[in-house]
Amino acid sequence: MQKFKINLSLLSGLLRHIKPQQYAVAWAICVGILAIGYSINFLMPKNVGYLYSADKTCFTNPVLFPKTFLTKQNTGYQLQYSENIKIGNYPIFSSATCLTLQSTEKNQGKMTVYPLGNHVFAQTIKVNLPEAPKLSAIKTDDLPTSTLGEVKLKLETEDKTFTYKIKANKNQVTCENQSDTVVCKLAELKLAQSQKYELEFDRLLNEQIIGTVYKTTIKTVDPIAITEQSIPVNSTVYDDPKLIVVATNKELASFKGVSLVNNSGSTSLKTDVKIVGKQLVINFLEPLPRENTFTLKIDELVSKDQAFLPTIFTTQFTTSGGPKVAFSNISSYGESQYKNFVLNFDSGLLASQNPASFVSIIGPNGPIPTSSSLGDSTITIRSTTGLDRCTNYIIKLSGGLKNTYGIENQNGWSANFRTICQEVFSIGSSVQGRSITAYKFGNGPSKIIFVGATHGDERGSKYLLDSWINELEANFHKIPSSRTIYIVPMINPDGFSSDSRVNANNVDLNRNFPANNWKPDVTMPGGAFVVNGGGISALSEPESSAIASFIIGQKPELVLTYHSKGSMVIANESGNSVGLAQTYGANGGYYATKESALATTFAYDTTGALENWLYDKHSIPTLLIELKTHSQNEFGRNKSAMWAMIQ
Repeated sequence: MQKFKINLSLLSGLLRHIKPQQYAVAWAICVGILAIGYSINFLMPKNVGYLYSADKTCFTNPVLFPKTFLTKQNTGYQLQYSENIKIGNYPIFSSATCLTLQSTEKNQGKMTVYPLGNHVFAQTIKVNLPEAPKLSAIKTDDLPTSTLGEVKLKLETEDKTFTYKIKANKNQVTCENQSDTVVCKLAELKLAQSQKYELEFDRLLNEQIIGTVYKTTIKTVDPIAITEQSIPVNSTVYDDPKLIVVATNKELASFKGVSLVNNSGSTSLKTDVKIVGKQLVINFLEPLPRENTFTLKIDELVSKDQAFLPTIFTTQFTTSGGPKVAFSNISSYGESQYKNFVLNFDSGLLASQNPASFVSIIGPNGPIPTSSSLGDSTITIRSTTGLDRCTNYIIKLSGGLKNTYGIENQNGWSANFRTICQEVFSIGSSVQGRSITAYKFGNGPSKIIFVGATHGDERGSKYLLDSWINELEANFHKIPSSRTIYIVPMINPDGFSSDSRVNANNVDLNRNFPANNWKPDVTMPGGAFVVNGGGISALSEPESSAIASFIIGQKPELVLTYHSKGSMVIANESGNSVGLAQTYGANGGYYATKESALATTFAYDTTGALENWLYDKHSIPTLLIELKTHSQNEFGRNKSAMWAMIQ
């Protein structure tokens, strides 16, 4: 402090010896020197190299009162002065000037600055704008690109002047400049997986596009695909699983939204989920309820190459309630009295079980004696004494049966059936030894007989009567108790076998009956004259003899014979046959007529016909039904008419 006082004293003494005129000259010289230096610095053109790598391109440029300077417009740059010395908030002196590029189109390479708007003292700043930084691909490998990933481009130099955008799929995303790298995230472009896209990179200045500076093509990764499930979709689970494994085509990295829901109560089950390579393993932390349906849902899977599931994955499965009867050989009617009934289960059966503990046959008077055996997935049961004819029974499976996994059936099962009601017997044989089979339904005093396939090539008549047999068996309870119904679906089995009108002796069986007009030589449909076509004598053929004996033996109230193809019903005019023909025709949609009204309906003689014989010799009402076709089964058309005949 003492030293400082001495120096001030010396300075004060020195100043006392300087005259006022000398002060003025000294100040003038200083100001002049400063003015000359400032003028030289200001008036000399400034050459500036623009830097893309800097936020601003700054250079040394001392300026007094920088706020008074005006810049020539449309130069393509924005000029900024540093504020080194201020009085209050007003800048007095700036030591440096900074440039920011505003436009590449309007850039003229120089700008002029005017202090206080004075054009005499103008400063020219020449700017050298180098070529914008070039972009190039950073190529790491040829692997497909994830739509959730990013694309990187290398900058020739760091760029803090421009921004960049990437365009594809009619979308665009602003990229991020990271030092000398441009990083563009692809997620917002909403690219599809497993597709090719052309990417365009635009350079922008102040959010205005300057132009496209780079293009490249990418192929996006293939999506994650579910390749296998340890519990197949919509399957029934017969064991007691502890987990479900969902396999994919890619190494997995993450997952979201995995849930297992019991559809029955819409409740979620507790699970533990983990990734094992390409698999998602869902462990069940509680037992799965039986006989319930479950939905497994996976909202999101992402693989190591950033592929993902294209949609939410769901799968369903059902737990079994123990072994169930999947199907059996039991029909609801017409079952044999000595049949082996087989129950087929949906899963294997535990071999140590005794089937007799679970299955039984129950008749009108309770359980009947049976024998049973256990197979891999079957139980076979039969009556040891035979079942009664035309009787209703129940086969019953009680609860407790276990499958091979030890899962127990709690509900049991049963099936109703009726044993066969029809009686089947032969009324004779053909020339070639084929049986002529008859079927009987009921035991009433009033009898009706249905006859088909008198001519072997009229195959539809047999098909129709076969269907009628099945109809009566299925609806046996509808047959009036006063009726007995006989059906002989085929009296010419040799002709049917050879698809021939005549039998094996070349005789037309419907010309071989002892009607009043029988004769041996006949004219066939089509005009062919056949010697002995009506037989060497009436009932010379075993087939016609068999049906004739059968009909006479039964003394029926009505006989119906089926032929083709005239699409009409003809009454033989015995008894009430004309009225019955009208009823049949009304129910079957046939034209109803009578024998005497036929006249020239057929272009050939019908001598020795079964219907005429029954009229001439026995006065048995008979209807001849001419079907519409030779070979089609027309049961649907005739069904209601046939029922009308027996009701």
